[in-house]
Amino acid sequence: MKLSKFAGIALAAALIAIPAYAAQQSQSTQAPAQQAMQSQTVTGTVVSVTDTALTVNTSSNSDASQQANSAATQVKFVIDANTKIDGTPSAGAKATVEYTTDSNNRKVATHVTIQS
Repeated sequence: MKLSKFAGIALAAALIAIPAYAAQQSQSTQAPAQQAMQSQTVTGTVVSVTDTALTVNTSSNSDASQQANSAATQVKFVIDANTKIDGTPSAGAKATVEYTTDSNNRKVATHVTIQS
């Protein structure tokens, strides 16, 4: 069976287009994962700390009674074996937390710096 000249050109074009389309689709599906892995930073006051979690109040209010009413500004971070911690976190300490968001939408601390 002989292909016409047009059919041969169409086949060649399709064979070239398929890998390009697949590469484009692969890049577009990786974009959300890459966005989730982008590091973000928060600075605030440590509210509580455990072996697996750090909670920071990002409110600019320094009055304790105002902070109690601004629970929505508290951010909880997961601390794991990969978290680097500079200083000793304790309630009331000022902290800068670099973090990423994982696939479960949890904020995972990658680097915690406690200001002295």
